[in-house]
Amino acid sequence: MGLDVFDAIALTLHANNDEIISKTTVQKLIYFHTVMIPNLDISNYIHHFYGPFNREVSTALADMSEFSYVEENIISSYYETYRYKLTENGIKYAETAQKKYPKEFGTIANTIKICKEHCELKPTPLSYAAKAYYILTSSEDGLQGKYTARDVETIAKDFDWNVSADDALAGIELLQKLDLVSIT
Repeated sequence: MGLDVFDAIALTLHANNDEIISKTTVQKLIYFHTVMIPNLDISNYIHHFYGPFNREVSTALADMSEFSYVEENIISSYYETYRYKLTENGIKYAETAQKKYPKEFGTIANTIKICKEHCELKPTPLSYAAKAYYILTSSEDGLQGKYTARDVETIAKDFDWNVSADDALAGIELLQKLDLVSIT
């Protein structure tokens, strides 16, 4: 048995000093973890305004807040931005999961490190990268195709996403740093 969605959320927050700002950031990081960690089975991602979205992740985050593993505090009502922080019980849960899944935690911690260096965990650049990955893996030939940032920009319109070539390129650059793609 592998990681579940609760483990993934707890370990993601724990790898970033027990907190993350933005629900979108949490969603996109978990999306990348799902791709990178074989025993993390979170499926049924759908396209959403901010990129790939999973109801299971959203529900689990709310449940963890409701059961006092995660504090959810609004930091901007204008943009509906939330700060998610592990509580004392959440930290204990994360530490137990870290001991049970040390290799997976290493992957999560490395992903967060790379994303922090690339874009300070800001939701918009993470969204561009997630959208680019979703587009590239949704096509008939998947990542085998020779795609450019312009191709991603064009295909994004099919998903009703407004992604410029520069946005797509920034997303692809992050995907390359995460070793998820090797395209131009």
